[in-house]
Amino acid sequence: IKDNPILVANDILATLNINPLNYKSNNPIIEWIDKAESNGIFISRTSFIHSRLKLDSNEIQGFAIADNFAPFIFINSGDWNAPQLFTLVHELSHLWIAESGISNVIEPSIKNVADYNPVELFCNEVAANALMPKEFFNSLGSKAFDNVNEVFKNAKTIGVSSFALLVRALNLNIISLSTYKQLKQLADIEFHEFLKREEAKKIKQKEKTGGPNYFLLQLNRNGRLFTQTVLDAFRGGVIEPSM
Repeated sequence: IKDNPILVANDILATLNINPLNYKSNNPIIEWIDKAESNGIFISRTSFIHSRLKLDSNEIQGFAIADNFAPFIFINSGDWNAPQLFTLVHELSHLWIAESGISNVIEPSIKNVADYNPVELFCNEVAANALMPKEFFNSLGSKAFDNVNEVFKNAKTIGVSSFALLVRALNLNIISLSTYKQLKQLADIEFHEFLKREEAKKIKQKEKTGGPNYFLLQLNRNGRLFTQTVLDAFRGGVIEPSM
């Protein structure tokens, strides 16, 4: 934790071989998860403990267990993908400094910073630098923060929320506090409309298909690396089918 957050962020990107300025798909969180699991990090994504108990993303967004043998990350999938991605990289930061932790409300904030645990603040800094490097802002045109539509477009490019992008731009002195407040207010309104549209899509999709695939949900919950580890152990005769 005494290291520069930029150095930690760069080490994460180098180790996982990820370039946030050039993702290979339009769904960055899948790329991050694949690279993390290929480096021996177990990742679970779910919002349900069981069918009648759903985790509130306002209470827990994720946690990390910094175990040397089996480093583990949990992500609450109750959020949409952009906050989940920030949560994932925040939890990776916990592993990089060998500090286990439970996290909530972990996207960047400009209020009550002194109330946050220093480890949480550090991991936020690492995640912000990894997901939104200064080079990204240098590549944006002069109109990048002229209106909320530009903010949404630029945030989507690198898979983060418009809120995270605005806080990062404010911290880098790219926009003023008054511009931040104005754009955030407009972004909040648009975000609620976005959530309504997404919910309508989910309902429509559920009516068509009868809901998400059960086995895919189990795979997300258990993680591909853990699932593969169990299958390999079964095939090798290390564990029985009933275990």
